Amino acid sequence: MDFSATANLKSRKPSDLLILPFFILKGKVKAAADFNDSLAAFNIPIDAQDFKAGQGELQLLYVNHKQEKRILMLGLGDGTSLTIEKLRCAYASAAKTCHSKKVKALSLLLPEISSLSPDDIVRGVTEGLLLANYSFTKNKHATIKEQPRNLIHSIALIGGNKSALSIAKKSKLVCQGVYAARDLVNGNADDITPQHLGAHAKQLAAQYPSIKTKILGLKEIRKEKMGLLLAVSRASAVDPAVIILEYRGNPASKKVVALVGKGITFDTGGLNLKPTGSMETMRSDMGGAATVLGTLQAIAALGLKVNVVGVIPSTENSIGSNSFKPGDVYLSYAGKSVEIGNTDAEGRLILADAIAYTIKRYAPSQLIDIATLTGAIHIALGPEALGLFSNNDAMVEALDAAGNDTFERVWRMPLIREYRDSLKSDIADIKNIGMRGGSAIVAALFLEEFVGKLPWAHLDIASTAYYDEARRYHPKLGTGFGVRLLVSYLSRQESKKL
Repeated sequence: MDFSATANLKSRKPSDLLILPFFILKGKVKAAADFNDSLAAFNIPIDAQDFKAGQGELQLLYVNHKQEKRILMLGLGDGTSLTIEKLRCAYASAAKTCHSKKVKALSLLLPEISSLSPDDIVRGVTEGLLLANYSFTKNKHATIKEQPRNLIHSIALIGGNKSALSIAKKSKLVCQGVYAARDLVNGNADDITPQHLGAHAKQLAAQYPSIKTKILGLKEIRKEKMGLLLAVSRASAVDPAVIILEYRGNPASKKVVALVGKGITFDTGGLNLKPTGSMETMRSDMGGAATVLGTLQAIAALGLKVNVVGVIPSTENSIGSNSFKPGDVYLSYAGKSVEIGNTDAEGRLILADAIAYTIKRYAPSQLIDIATLTGAIHIALGPEALGLFSNNDAMVEALDAAGNDTFERVWRMPLIREYRDSLKSDIADIKNIGMRGGSAIVAALFLEEFVGKLPWAHLDIASTAYYDEARRYHPKLGTGFGVRLLVSYLSRQESKKL
């Protein structure tokens, strides 16, 4: 999607559709920007009370203008309580109408909102349009005419200036990172293998000189003695990989943020086999890896002045004669022995090796792991927030602020130390599962064993990375949830001169 800006309605160029914004103030419909007399057709549905400017309300008009043949009236609700998120949702609704009408070239008059800055207005409008302007049609049958991936090709921001255009272009770069994460989650598990994730990382390095990529294959993983990753990968027909991306946006600083993303490209549960109904969506179990890759793409495109290392442990958790076994003990990279209580608790195993490796090799100043880790977090929080566990209040505060900024909300969960006892093993240093109650907390406590005193946050995105139905501007299936959150978080770190 390409953006342009024009000063006013009179200077607008021809397009397929024009969006005009409206408020409802004290029970009356009001224009949310200055319209000229040539657009008076919008008065008809207002006078007939067919359009009341409710949040996301839409009214399509057909007109005989040389610039466009259609006007879309867009309701923004109460003009005194508008937020960036309400703008995202409203303009996402408009995007869906544009799709149904096959709109390729769109013009929109930017609303004037006293409670929001001009930059925030542009960000809300453009993010709503961009996030909703996504479709995954790669696997449509060849005889079906494939719909364009992004139906809206161009948007003219009327009332915008150079600053508005700059904000719109930044929104585009971030949302392209979201698209990349969605594509990876939505792809066939037979295609999106550890090797494919490695190739994707190499493509990013080829595109952005600020990124360097290193791939550890089976031979290197064995040499490094990543015993937990090797155990999980034993039955897989494809080799495991550890994918490392180094982004140096601030070479003068020695501080580094580490992002570790779970990359289980398909999860059968292993010998503790998942039942029918629980396995069909398990290509999404690499949602953490997709988030890390999408985030690295976005911050490199934006040129953020931060240093980030992304580490992705990746394998399939398959079932076969060589599967790792419940009750057996395996030695981790960190030197801790782990008793396997359940082979379907494999994500924390590969993360444990990757976390310990990252800390030893890259000495980060802080570490965030991102994983579709537990079904329990969905029970606790549902699909609108991810679970945040952390040993550092400053990280929690910054992640919470980033979540409120992007509406990819986080909810801090407790690290209840008493639950650590349920991970005790009679034959090893630790078990990979503990008590059933509070199991998302227990999983985080397991990971914390491999973190030490490093400032750390664990993001459990099991309920937000993949949706069974579309929600607002999030599509059905892969959402890319977490990319915008982490970009916002890293932008805040940039301001601290990390």
